Amino acid sequence: MMHIKNSSLSKRKRNALMKKSMRQTDSAQMIVLMGVVLAISVFMLSSIAAEIANLDVIVSTSEAITFPSEFSNLKDAFGSVLNYNLANVIIITDLGGGSTEFGDLTEDDLNETFLMGDITNLTKAFNQTRDEFHQIELRYGRIFDAQLNRYWYAYKGDGIYFVDVTLMLDNGDAKVTESMVYSIVCLSSI
Repeated sequence: MMHIKNSSLSKRKRNALMKKSMRQTDSAQMIVLMGVVLAISVFMLSSIAAEIANLDVIVSTSEAITFPSEFSNLKDAFGSVLNYNLANVIIITDLGGGSTEFGDLTEDDLNETFLMGDITNLTKAFNQTRDEFHQIELRYGRIFDAQLNRYWYAYKGDGIYFVDVTLMLDNGDAKVTESMVYSIVCLSSI
């Protein structure tokens, strides 16, 4: 019977030793798991950093070719958009009198456009035009800015004004700045 008691003591000792070694094994597994998670995190962080660093390195050749033509298009369109933003009312009159027989005249020759507005709203119209162009160019990764320098009558009382502005376009690699003088129409009455 003594032998049975010793064997039960050994089972208790064995169970205690096994529980102690399992606790040590569990903590070792946690340390290994944390090491794996840390290694994966470092790998992910380095790959994200490498991707971010390469974002601005590649510039397509088509972008380099179209940048000057884009600025040229902006210069051409800015004055017209400014004029339309300044006008409160746009009146198109038909001078043909409804006749279908125009002779040598085209239908465009018989229509006249009057842009009605107030020149004192020029600053507001200019800011609106600049902001519209800025938003459009921002979609393509370019920065557009404009500055209103001054404006003056072309001929006193005829509703035609000269507007001097400075336009700037920047794509990160190149920057183009040019001063332009636009002729805009803003009639207070017909």
